[in-house]
Amino acid sequence: MRLTQGSPVPSLKLPDLDGMPFDLATLKGTPFMVAFYRFASCTFCNLRVRELVTRYGELGDGCTVVVVFDAAPEHLRLHAEHHHAPFPLLADSGRTHYDAFGVEYSWPRVSWGLIKRLPTLLKGFAAGYLPLDARGRLDTLPAEFLVDAGGIITHAHYARDEGDHLSFEQLKEFATGVKA
Repeated sequence: MRLTQGSPVPSLKLPDLDGMPFDLATLKGTPFMVAFYRFASCTFCNLRVRELVTRYGELGDGCTVVVVFDAAPEHLRLHAEHHHAPFPLLADSGRTHYDAFGVEYSWPRVSWGLIKRLPTLLKGFAAGYLPLDARGRLDTLPAEFLVDAGGIITHAHYARDEGDHLSFEQLKEFATGVKA
């Protein structure tokens, strides 16, 4: 079931890249984005993480990002450690929290995304993001949630295909309060 604006953010406790526990409750009092991406070697997801890492400074000090992958910690480390993310990258190999956040699955929408976003896919391949070791569900669609300091979802973005994300400008506006 999809979460909507005004819903409280569900609890989330998962291991990070190093297997250390992370609890979303530690962000209470801080606005954040929590994102659910596909498997750890997903081309589109790694491009998105690269964008978030590269532009993270634009969000200011008052907001953070939490990214969840359908992966075991050791597999996530193998495919995401090189990002050197200044925010938590979490592993949910059982997709427990994917269900709690209403993450969707669709072969037709994933197939359409491969066609629609072929230039982006090729850009990802050129950057070295090759999904040769795909573990996890391949039909997962990303979902991104903007959560205010009170733990309330202010925006829920359920992707139309595997390359669909909130615009960085939306995230930046949420983080800084300044319209682009």
